[in-house]
Amino acid sequence: MVLIKVKQLVSAEKTPWTAGDPVYILQDAAVAVKNGVVADVGYWEDLKRRYATEEVWDFGDSLLTPGLVDPHTHLLFAGSREDELERKLMGESYEEITRKGGGIYKTTRETRNASTEQLKKILEKRLQSVAKFGTTTVEVKTGYGLDPEEELRLAQVIRGVRSYV
Repeated sequence: MVLIKVKQLVSAEKTPWTAGDPVYILQDAAVAVKNGVVADVGYWEDLKRRYATEEVWDFGDSLLTPGLVDPHTHLLFAGSREDELERKLMGESYEEITRKGGGIYKTTRETRNASTEQLKKILEKRLQSVAKFGTTTVEVKTGYGLDPEEELRLAQVIRGVRSYV
Protein backbone atom coordinates (compact mmCIF):
# COMPACT_ATOMS: atom_id res chain seq x y z
CA MET A 1 0.00 0.00 0.00
CA VAL A 2 1.21 3.47 -0.91
CA LEU A 3 -0.25 6.64 0.58
CA ILE A 4 -0.06 9.74 -1.59
CA LYS A 5 -0.31 12.87 0.54
CA VAL A 6 -1.45 16.17 -1.03
CA LYS A 7 -2.64 19.58 0.11
CA GLN A 8 -5.87 19.40 -1.89
CA LEU A 9 -7.72 16.52 -3.51
CA VAL A 10 -10.64 16.87 -5.92
CA SER A 11 -13.02 13.93 -5.95
CA ALA A 12 -16.63 12.98 -6.49
CA GLU A 13 -19.17 11.10 -4.43
CA LYS A 14 -20.02 8.63 -7.17
CA THR A 15 -18.44 7.03 -10.19
CA PRO A 16 -18.72 7.42 -13.00
CA TRP A 17 -18.96 11.15 -12.52
CA THR A 18 -21.06 12.97 -15.10
CA ALA A 19 -21.52 16.66 -15.83
CA GLY A 20 -23.51 18.34 -13.11
CA ASP A 21 -22.65 15.85 -10.39
CA PRO A 22 -21.17 17.48 -7.29
CA VAL A 23 -17.45 17.37 -6.61
CA TYR A 24 -15.65 18.21 -3.43
CA ILE A 25 -12.20 19.42 -2.48
CA LEU A 26 -10.55 17.86 0.55
CA GLN A 27 -7.82 19.79 2.35
CA ASP A 28 -4.81 17.86 3.73
CA ALA A 29 -5.86 14.74 1.86
CA ALA A 30 -4.46 11.44 0.69
CA VAL A 31 -5.01 8.62 -1.77
CA ALA A 32 -4.36 5.00 -0.84
CA VAL A 33 -3.02 2.98 -3.78
CA LYS A 34 -2.75 -0.80 -3.77
CA ASN A 35 -1.14 -2.66 -6.69
CA GLY A 36 -1.44 0.43 -8.88
CA VAL A 37 -5.16 0.89 -8.23
CA VAL A 38 -6.80 3.61 -6.13
CA ALA A 39 -8.16 1.86 -3.05
CA ASP A 40 -9.36 4.83 -1.02
CA VAL A 41 -9.39 8.63 -0.83
CA GLY A 42 -9.89 10.82 2.19
CA TYR A 43 -8.28 13.04 4.77
CA TRP A 44 -4.58 12.40 5.41
CA GLU A 45 -5.01 11.79 9.14
CA ASP A 46 -7.82 9.27 8.54
CA LEU A 47 -5.98 7.30 5.87
CA LYS A 48 -2.73 7.36 7.82
CA ARG A 49 -4.52 5.61 10.71
CA ARG A 50 -6.50 3.27 8.47
CA TYR A 51 -3.51 2.07 6.41
CA ALA A 52 -0.35 1.56 8.40
CA THR A 53 2.32 1.81 5.74
CA GLU A 54 5.88 3.00 5.52
CA GLU A 55 5.58 4.08 1.91
CA VAL A 56 4.30 7.65 1.74
CA TRP A 57 4.70 9.93 -1.24
CA ASP A 58 4.36 13.48 0.08
CA PHE A 59 3.58 15.97 -2.66
CA GLY A 60 3.46 18.96 -0.30
CA ASP A 61 1.17 21.75 -1.48
CA SER A 62 0.06 19.91 -4.62
CA LEU A 63 -3.46 19.58 -5.98
CA LEU A 64 -4.55 16.11 -7.11
CA THR A 65 -7.46 15.73 -9.51
CA PRO A 66 -8.99 12.84 -11.42
CA GLY A 67 -7.64 12.38 -14.94
CA LEU A 68 -9.17 14.69 -17.51
CA VAL A 69 -10.98 13.37 -20.59
CA ASP A 70 -10.93 15.09 -24.00
CA PRO A 71 -13.47 13.38 -26.27
CA HIS A 72 -12.75 15.42 -29.41
CA THR A 73 -9.22 16.19 -30.59
CA HIS A 74 -7.44 16.55 -33.89
CA LEU A 75 -3.95 15.81 -32.56
CA LEU A 76 -2.79 14.03 -35.69
CA PHE A 77 -1.42 16.50 -38.21
CA ALA A 78 1.97 17.55 -39.49
CA GLY A 79 3.44 21.02 -39.73
CA SER A 80 2.73 24.18 -37.83
CA ARG A 81 0.74 27.32 -38.51
CA GLU A 82 2.08 29.32 -35.59
CA ASP A 83 3.43 31.93 -38.03
CA GLU A 84 -0.15 32.72 -38.99
CA LEU A 85 -0.97 34.21 -35.59
CA GLU A 86 1.29 37.19 -36.18
CA ARG A 87 -0.14 37.61 -39.66
CA LYS A 88 -3.68 37.64 -38.24
CA LEU A 89 -2.67 40.11 -35.54
CA MET A 90 -1.31 42.37 -38.29
CA GLY A 91 -4.75 42.34 -39.93
CA GLU A 92 -4.38 39.65 -42.57
CA SER A 93 -7.60 37.66 -42.96
CA TYR A 94 -7.85 33.89 -42.85
CA GLU A 95 -8.91 33.95 -46.50
CA GLU A 96 -5.78 35.93 -47.47
CA ILE A 97 -3.55 33.53 -45.55
CA THR A 98 -5.22 30.56 -47.24
CA ARG A 99 -4.90 32.16 -50.69
CA LYS A 100 -1.15 32.50 -50.06
CA GLY A 101 -0.83 28.79 -49.28
CA GLY A 102 -1.45 28.84 -45.53
CA GLY A 103 -4.40 27.85 -43.41
CA ILE A 104 -5.97 24.43 -43.34
CA TYR A 105 -4.62 23.62 -46.79
CA LYS A 106 -1.05 24.03 -45.53
CA THR A 107 -1.74 21.65 -42.65
CA THR A 108 -3.42 19.17 -44.98
CA ARG A 109 -0.55 19.33 -47.46
CA GLU A 110 2.09 18.81 -44.76
CA THR A 111 0.11 15.95 -43.21
CA ARG A 112 -0.26 14.18 -46.55
CA ASN A 113 3.47 14.61 -47.26
CA ALA A 114 4.54 13.20 -43.88
CA SER A 115 5.42 9.53 -43.66
CA THR A 116 3.36 7.20 -41.51
CA GLU A 117 6.32 6.88 -39.12
CA GLN A 118 6.67 10.68 -38.87
CA LEU A 119 2.97 11.01 -38.10
CA LYS A 120 3.21 8.31 -35.45
CA LYS A 121 6.06 10.18 -33.73
CA ILE A 122 4.14 13.47 -33.93
CA LEU A 123 1.07 11.88 -32.35
CA GLU A 124 3.09 10.18 -29.61
CA LYS A 125 4.71 13.52 -28.72
CA ARG A 126 1.34 15.28 -28.56
CA LEU A 127 -0.14 12.50 -26.43
CA GLN A 128 2.80 12.84 -24.03
CA SER A 129 2.10 16.55 -23.84
CA VAL A 130 -1.61 16.23 -23.02
CA ALA A 131 -0.85 13.52 -20.45
CA LYS A 132 1.70 15.80 -18.79
CA PHE A 133 -1.09 18.30 -18.15
CA GLY A 134 -3.54 15.76 -16.71
CA THR A 135 -5.49 14.41 -19.66
CA THR A 136 -5.58 10.65 -19.32
CA THR A 137 -8.14 9.80 -22.01
CA VAL A 138 -8.45 11.31 -25.48
CA GLU A 139 -10.31 10.53 -28.65
CA VAL A 140 -8.12 11.41 -31.62
CA LYS A 141 -10.01 12.15 -34.81
CA THR A 142 -8.76 12.30 -38.37
CA GLY A 143 -9.77 15.14 -40.66
CA TYR A 144 -6.66 16.29 -42.48
CA GLY A 145 -6.72 13.56 -45.12
CA LEU A 146 -9.49 14.93 -47.35
CA ASP A 147 -9.96 11.64 -49.20
CA PRO A 148 -10.87 8.11 -48.06
CA GLU A 149 -7.40 6.61 -48.62
CA GLU A 150 -5.58 9.29 -46.63
CA GLU A 151 -8.20 9.26 -43.87
CA LEU A 152 -7.73 5.49 -43.59
CA ARG A 153 -3.96 5.96 -43.32
CA LEU A 154 -4.45 8.50 -40.54
CA ALA A 155 -6.91 6.19 -38.75
CA GLN A 156 -4.32 3.41 -38.90
CA VAL A 157 -1.70 5.71 -37.33
CA ILE A 158 -4.13 6.47 -34.52
CA ARG A 159 -4.89 2.79 -34.06
CA GLY A 160 -1.17 2.07 -33.83
CA VAL A 161 -0.78 4.34 -30.81
CA ARG A 162 -4.24 4.08 -29.26
CA SER A 163 -3.04 2.71 -25.94
CA TYR A 164 0.11 4.79 -25.93
CA VAL A 165 -0.39 6.87 -22.83
